[in-house]
Amino acid sequence: MADCNTATYSGYTKGTPQNYLLDSGAVFKNFVFGVDTYASAKAAGKLLGATNGGSSFNVTADMRDEEVDGVKGSYRGGTIFNNWTVEMTANFKETSLEILRAALTNTTVDTTTYDSYDKITAGNYVCDDNYYDNITFIGKIQGSSQPIIIQITDALGTGGLGFATAKNTVAEHAITFKGHYNEDNLDNPPFELYLPKMTGTVSGYISTGAAAQGTLTVDTLPTATTDTITVGATTYTFVAEADYEEAGQISLGAGLAECQANIVAAINGTDLYNAVNDDVSAGDFAADDCILTATVPGIDGNTITTTETFTAVTNIFDDTTLGTTVAGSGTPQEGATASITVGSTVYTATTDADGRFTELSAPYGARTVTATKSALTGSDSATIVGGKNTDVGVIIVS
Repeated sequence: MADCNTATYSGYTKGTPQNYLLDSGAVFKNFVFGVDTYASAKAAGKLLGATNGGSSFNVTADMRDEEVDGVKGSYRGGTIFNNWTVEMTANFKETSLEILRAALTNTTVDTTTYDSYDKITAGNYVCDDNYYDNITFIGKIQGSSQPIIIQITDALGTGGLGFATAKNTVAEHAITFKGHYNEDNLDNPPFELYLPKMTGTVSGYISTGAAAQGTLTVDTLPTATTDTITVGATTYTFVAEADYEEAGQISLGAGLAECQANIVAAINGTDLYNAVNDDVSAGDFAADDCILTATVPGIDGNTITTTETFTAVTNIFDDTTLGTTVAGSGTPQEGATASITVGSTVYTATTDADGRFTELSAPYGARTVTATKSALTGSDSATIVGGKNTDVGVIIVS
């Protein structure tokens, strides 16, 4: 019989979606890394053309295992490298001079003899000018503002040219480019991968005072569809787990403990559908109580709405606004500097009139953020997870 309490094992983390390679990307010729950008290369005419069905990149190492008497299989040190095969394939939607030239490999192009036509002829030999310096794929990594760049060098189209036309269709050309060694670089296979370093934006608030807090008590499983809570400007409706499908909903889950966890996830924007609540963050439930904390410290937090329509009378907020558990007080610090040090680089941001700082970008990982203003200092820790914006919360300077 299956054990229904068996834990789920997964490689998923909060940073997983930030490493997704999205969409179909674009294919360029002779892209110079560190000089060209997507926009500049496109403006310079290096874009090969529109694709349909995206692109594929394949690097294969051909290896063999040398046999030795008495060893009944592969053994460490006995694997011998033969060669690399480096290929990139794209399905182009355009029939252009560049696409036809790339597909035919060993071509000569005459652009001057005819006023209205360019003439393309093929030869029986591959000449040096038939090679591209590189064919480059540029794509989007979800967690980075910089693209992933994949190049095959000294590239040559090897798939030939063949297409069909039909009514209500557009001809497409599948071209496979193969990378080649050259005499100046025999020690490196003919491809280069440039994976962007993930960066994140740390944000938070700097204040001399306290953030308002309130307490939500849920000791009875709420009633689906009729029970709601309003936290700040957002109203959440409790629904059966099977009906949970959109923002503004909280799943009842399989019982009270799971429902409590779902309340916290909905307010903090870590569930499937809800965004981070702009006004309040939620702590984990302890003894059926959840502490809600105003995002911005100060007296304004004492006016943040906390109301409910629970059926069970013991499910209740401690007041209709925050500020009963802890009263909001103090002054947000305008003009304070938040800084984060990564290696030898210091990233900084200055707070606005609400004491808010943003746009503090740094490579992901655990970091300590320090706030300063005149003689006031304070610190808090932040973990930038795979490029996702991470709010470090409040830094109290004193």
